[in-house]
Amino acid sequence: MTTKTPESRAKDGKTWWERLTDASTEKGTGQQIFKYLIIAAVVAVVGIGIWSFVKGGTASSADERSDLLDRASELLPEAPFRSFVGVLPHHVYARQNISIGFTQAHNLVSKGQTVGARGQLWSSLQNAEDAATYVKDAESMVAELRDRSSLFENEDSAWRYYNTIQQLYGFAALNGADAAQRKGLFEKQLAVLADMKPRFKDHQVLGLHPDPLKPDRNVLELWEDFARAEIAFIDQHGGSSPITADEGLTVSMELSNDAKLGIELYSLVAPKGVATFVRNIQNGTYDGTAVHKIDKASGALHFGDPFTRLAADRKFIWHKADTSDVIPLENSPRLKPAKGMVALESKSGGGHPFHFVVYLKDPENPISNVSVIGKVTEGLDAIEAWLETELHDEPGLENPQLPRVRLGVKAMSVTGEIQHPSDDSWRPKLTIPEIPEESEAEKNFMKVLAGPPEEDPEPAKDSEEKPPEDG
Repeated sequence: MTTKTPESRAKDGKTWWERLTDASTEKGTGQQIFKYLIIAAVVAVVGIGIWSFVKGGTASSADERSDLLDRASELLPEAPFRSFVGVLPHHVYARQNISIGFTQAHNLVSKGQTVGARGQLWSSLQNAEDAATYVKDAESMVAELRDRSSLFENEDSAWRYYNTIQQLYGFAALNGADAAQRKGLFEKQLAVLADMKPRFKDHQVLGLHPDPLKPDRNVLELWEDFARAEIAFIDQHGGSSPITADEGLTVSMELSNDAKLGIELYSLVAPKGVATFVRNIQNGTYDGTAVHKIDKASGALHFGDPFTRLAADRKFIWHKADTSDVIPLENSPRLKPAKGMVALESKSGGGHPFHFVVYLKDPENPISNVSVIGKVTEGLDAIEAWLETELHDEPGLENPQLPRVRLGVKAMSVTGEIQHPSDDSWRPKLTIPEIPEESEAEKNFMKVLAGPPEEDPEPAKDSEEKPPEDG
């Protein structure tokens, strides 16, 4: 066997592969098989490398596509519109928890209702910092999606891509700061829909859920109907209907200090809350009641508990008159708790059936889940001193904001009619509950309130008898 030296290998100028092939040919079948094994191994390694590269690229694209759509979905409703409450579509933004659902908005515009009824939607959208943030985030998301459009080339991902963009434009338009911005965003939505309709005309998935009155309509056509109706309304009315009080509807509130409050009401924004408040007044529920709570941090006097009249000597239960009803939350960014505002007391995410609040100053930390139903137009200064009333601090009291002095309501009356009545399908019971039996906690509180019993005075001692004087 001849062994080549390094010098001879260098001189023949052959590569290792050529030398391997030559050797395999010279040595016969066994080495030929070895050659094929080497070739197969090399091909396998190269193939695995190419497969890994392609798969890695595909996985990377899928991950990026999924990440983009996940982040975009955070700006869109979390549930189908039939159960979605609030025009600000995601909990990150919807701190006001606006009470007008998107389906209701669609019905308002598609059925051509009056400007007053239509104004319920606009009154929920104006001047909200969260709305401005939403518009900015939605537009940024659209720009990012468009920059990465190459990721959405197959049919299914293309549907999600375009449908996400048109919805982002639609919700951003609903939350625009002014009529011009809203109209511009709706026009962008319509442009996307125009491209989508021929391509996805049979794609029946979540969008604006099909109108039961128009079951044959494509889901994209319903979005288009909505956007066109919004633009028509903007063109006709200049965008926003202002929040105005119900003309001719006024409440008079006579107080124990002989002051009288005048209150205007906003059924345009809070039809259910106003209807509840007016019905309680008409039923005489508030006559002879008193303030049951003073929240000094919020600057709020809490009125309306019937037990302050029916159990005037039992202060322990003055805040306890309640029913199972919760008045649906109706709030607007333009009607926030502030000095002079009248609102329903909060209860379980909605409003209390009896209790209402009058704000004597701007709250330090205003809560968002409160239905503002009106505003004091006269007499507020006559009760501002009530905010400084001393509160009970006895142990065992369930209501630590109970005033020590009775701050009473002589009578309340209402004149005029509600201009925007609530839905007739919603009717609270508003039945005053029975006065509860005295609990042990109440008995203990009343004992503390009464103070220690007075001790009986000691009987006077008889005066000492003087010895008789000597005669």
